[in-house]
Amino acid sequence: MVDKTVPTVELSKEITFYTNLTGKDLSMVKYPVRFHAGVLIAVISGHVNLSINLSDYSVDENSVITLTSSCIVHTTDFSDDFNAYCIAFSPKFLTDINLIQSALPFLPEIKNNPVLTFSEASKPLILKFCELFEGVYNKQSEISIPGVIDNLLMSMLWGISAAYKTRDKTKEKEISASTSHKNELCRKLLSLIVENYKTNRTVSFYADKLCITAKHLSTIVKEVSGKMVSELINNAVILDTKSQLKNTDQTISQISDSLNFPNPSFFCKYFKKHTGMTPKEYRCSD
Repeated sequence: MVDKTVPTVELSKEITFYTNLTGKDLSMVKYPVRFHAGVLIAVISGHVNLSINLSDYSVDENSVITLTSSCIVHTTDFSDDFNAYCIAFSPKFLTDINLIQSALPFLPEIKNNPVLTFSEASKPLILKFCELFEGVYNKQSEISIPGVIDNLLMSMLWGISAAYKTRDKTKEKEISASTSHKNELCRKLLSLIVENYKTNRTVSFYADKLCITAKHLSTIVKEVSGKMVSELINNAVILDTKSQLKNTDQTISQISDSLNFPNPSFFCKYFKKHTGMTPKEYRCSD
């Protein structure tokens, strides 16, 4: 079931291809949205700073961003020269051509590391593939060629999967087993927060889920991220609230209810404490 609290982006057709994704397009996700689709973005020039499931990424050119269905995404900044190719697929389309099953061995790696940098030498190949895909995609409107789009997608996904499999492991080898375990714990925490922030906001809840003490969890998260667990939970709640205030016509009371606050008054005080503005002031701001 797709969570409807954060506004969801649905595709109007099974596959959509953009040849010139610019900063203007990115401004449409200035506030958090949930993509009910699989998305591949090949960044050709410029850079973008974005958040994917509460984790922040700074993405430069020669990178591929892979978003799995139900990711919560928003951009925080981008350069004027940002330009990218983008392919988005409906979950049904992905299932019909078995792409999810094909990528299954790599899904945890892709979800944990949605940004992959490719070499400068690979750039011409990525461009040629996108140009080929564009030609076939446009031709489909004139005459359908069964299987061609499917096979092109399969090739690209396997190419990305292979890149994850064979990418340089030097830095990973330098990371101690202890540090690797701590990073993994933080990733699991963020995933749990995304799933539960509307109903569970105590550190003890997440510590219990991760089978460690609240004190130990707080120590590890502070060491890895520089933030408190409560700060990460509050960030999720505030991002959701900001998204609903800017992207929906829900009343303050309805938003409060959707996030399981005891009453609108408490919700407004909570929001002002963390943003310096009331929900109404934020909704009316630029």
